[in-house]
Amino acid sequence: MTLLDIIDKSRQTESLSREDILAMLAFPPDSVESYAMMAEAARISREVSGNQAEIHAQLALNLAT
Repeated sequence: MTLLDIIDKSRQTESLSREDILAMLAFPPDSVESYAMMAEAARISREVSGNQAEIHAQLALNLAT
């Protein structure tokens, strides 16, 4: 199964198999395939959020003795 097959499977709202996920994790971080996955993830995020931004904040407290 190619990455395009996996992306098409996700667009059909089919669940990804363990093998699909392992195949996606096998790509080097700076590969064309990884960038294609990131682009698809961004597309899904925009679709789900109605293209609205979210703001997140984090607060940390460090204590020293």
